[in-house]
Amino acid sequence: AGVDYDDVTDTLEREGVQKFSDSFAELLEGISAKRGELVSA
Repeated sequence: AGVDYDDVTDTLEREGVQKFSDSFAELLEGISAKRGELVSA
C-alpha cells in the first residue's frame, strides 16, 4: 500500500489550524478576563 501524502498533509493542516484556533481563542479569553479585572479595579 503506502502512505497517501495528500491525506497526511490534509490531516496535519486541519489539526494544526484547529490547535492554533483553540489556543488563540484561549488567549483572547485570558486577555478579556484580565481586562475585566483591571477595569473593575
